Amino acid sequence: MMKAAYKGGIVFFMILAMIMVGMDTAEAGEVRIPEPLSNTVKLDSDDENQKGIELQPGVSAEDITAQLGMITGEGHGLTPEYLAKTPTRIQAAVMFLRLKGLEQTALNYQGKDNFSDADEAPWAASILAYLKAHPELGFQGIGNNKFNPNGKITAQAYYKILLETLGYTYDEDFKWDNTMEFAESLGLGRVAEAYEFTVSDLAVATVEVLSVKMKGSEKTLLQALMEQNVIDDELLSSITQP
Repeated sequence: MMKAAYKGGIVFFMILAMIMVGMDTAEAGEVRIPEPLSNTVKLDSDDENQKGIELQPGVSAEDITAQLGMITGEGHGLTPEYLAKTPTRIQAAVMFLRLKGLEQTALNYQGKDNFSDADEAPWAASILAYLKAHPELGFQGIGNNKFNPNGKITAQAYYKILLETLGYTYDEDFKWDNTMEFAESLGLGRVAEAYEFTVSDLAVATVEVLSVKMKGSEKTLLQALMEQNVIDDELLSSITQP
């Protein structure tokens, strides 16, 4: 009887431990795919730093960033597995360059000055050199002339980039330690608490910032991108209400 109680206790604590670490009792080797965090993201807002933009019904952050060409999937499109992945720093950089309409410019860049660890992502050598030559884009690296291209991007690091996209200057308008607080003051931060910053989270953060006003301007980032012909009327009409 004591043996049975002892075994029962072991089973109980094993189950409790699995619950605590977010596991289930499925077959060994099964991969649990978390649901994308975005669902449907609205650009309309009462925040004074934002201008309301009404989206088409059912349009998600992933839909918008896919139509912007930022995220393309891996072989089978925007699968749950793909959206649940955490982008590397260089992958996030490429997605961001696509949003700005600068990917091809970066690919064609011929500058030789580069980060010392550019050889860790040889396929992106020209992109890394371009990012180094244009620190105003927000990808200054991690210090000591390193970029850490294969390291995972974090929510804080991506929001820093978005703030600089809005025209705010790092180390002047905000510091690393108050990045999220400053972003929140502008109405940003929906995925600020994401434990692992996924492709889906990146899409949500990107859609958030589209409706935020540029520094010192009444124009939103979306309007600025339209003026730069990065986003055209046809694309805009496909995601927003008339």
